[in-house]
Amino acid sequence: MLGYEVMSLERRVGPSDPSALVRADPIGIGTVDEDGRIVASDSEFARLLGVADSAALEGRALEDIVPSGEDDWRDLLASARGRSGLTARTVRIGPPTLHRALDVVSWADATPDGRSGYRLLVSAADPSRPNPSVASIAEQARVARELHDGLAQDLWIAKLAASKLLRHESLDEDARAICTDLLRSIDSGLTEARSAVMAMRPASNRPMTLGRLVRQQVDEFSDRFGVRTDCRVEGEPVVPAHVSVEVLRILQEALTNVRKHAQAGRVVVQLIAQESSILLTVRDDGVGFDPTTTTSGYGRESMAERAEAIRGRLTVASGPRRGTIVSLRLPVARVRR
Repeated sequence: MLGYEVMSLERRVGPSDPSALVRADPIGIGTVDEDGRIVASDSEFARLLGVADSAALEGRALEDIVPSGEDDWRDLLASARGRSGLTARTVRIGPPTLHRALDVVSWADATPDGRSGYRLLVSAADPSRPNPSVASIAEQARVARELHDGLAQDLWIAKLAASKLLRHESLDEDARAICTDLLRSIDSGLTEARSAVMAMRPASNRPMTLGRLVRQQVDEFSDRFGVRTDCRVEGEPVVPAHVSVEVLRILQEALTNVRKHAQAGRVVVQLIAQESSILLTVRDDGVGFDPTTTTSGYGRESMAERAEAIRGRLTVASGPRRGTIVSLRLPVARVRR
């Protein structure tokens, strides 16, 4: 599976940008020469190979450090030799009955002294732990980077141009109204892009919790549109990146509906992390609607589909002049899987 993921990944990331592959712990990185001798490594690389100090690795052959994985190391380097892309192998070290598995990604690269060699990324392959593979981490980093450096920057340029156009004295009232609507759409796109980037940042020593992401999105909504919005978070759930993205987009759609339709004076967003479930609610004091006579629009269908995609359950409760409550419940066990 790892090999398949990396082979598909190399067409999109490639060894020219290895930094995208090392932004999550615990991943070790090392450099070996053509003979398989280590010329540089970090502490995590040494730890994963069972050595306390990375300095003790310098000049030693991989097969001498972990002799039980000798054939795997040779196969990995032989496959990487002469290739311009990424090569992946699972290397098993230790006795057969007590072996550990390491996921290793390799590509041709120069050693610190300029000679031919290979760069190695090593991560623990533990099936009992839901760690993302190196390939999925890299793809996540690439998408976040593309959103930040591409889409978000283009939207900022479009916003500046539209703002400049709105101030042009030649525009009549209808044209100004169109420009105003355009700026609102650009702002909405920027909010979604920022939310996606925050949620997809690879894990670090200080992971971005769902509560923090929700607070940031609520603060942006309140500041931008002037709607009084309270945010209450109980617990700090850390969920997979794709779950965070879907939750934030459901929250964004719910807040957008409040802004467009509710005529609300106050909104309360609440995130509660319980032992068995995570509950997100968006409650407003607006005009509400009659669910029995109002057809479900695209926004509500989109929220329901996003909830289903992450094994959650979405409910919308409302009534004329009674406000609206949008609730998303995520079973913790399903989220972890």
